[in-house]
Amino acid sequence: MEKSLLTDKIRFAVLGCGGVSKAHFMGITATKEEELVVVCDAVPARAEEFGQLYKVRAYSDYDELLAQPDVDVICVCTPSGMHPEQAIRAAEAGKHVICEKPVAIRVEDAHRMNEAFRRNNVKLAAILPRHMSPAAQFVKGLIEQGKLGKLSHCSGYSLFYRDQSYYDTGAAPGNTTAAAR
Repeated sequence: MEKSLLTDKIRFAVLGCGGVSKAHFMGITATKEEELVVVCDAVPARAEEFGQLYKVRAYSDYDELLAQPDVDVICVCTPSGMHPEQAIRAAEAGKHVICEKPVAIRVEDAHRMNEAFRRNNVKLAAILPRHMSPAAQFVKGLIEQGKLGKLSHCSGYSLFYRDQSYYDTGAAPGNTTAAAR
């Protein structure tokens, strides 16, 4: 990913200002090579609130975000079912995407996403934070040490369930209840 010739920074937009967006805002603003330039949320008041908090442009219309020439990367922090279409549209607009998990609910959608990113020569990255958890690292160590024998099949289940109230709450600044779930 190339940095902007004007700012020498990678310029980010965050799409969706709910609970998980807090981690993206913190990561972007804590890194000197990155710059937050736009926030976008379907709820205009939430977009404005975060825009004012971070002193950046705020939109409630995704088309307006996609039209911004100074956005290099879009962090997709919306409900899971929306990820494929939003990511594909970003790729078609020439934007790189960092997408929250799961990137897609259906395998066909993931394939469509991959094709769109290949076709438009932009990058798609997924946030998979549990891969580096102590439990995952412990199991990885057991596998690498051969303590589980030769694996021929493996299944993993993450027993997390978030009901609609989680998504309805969203995390406004200071709302640690939704952000901590």
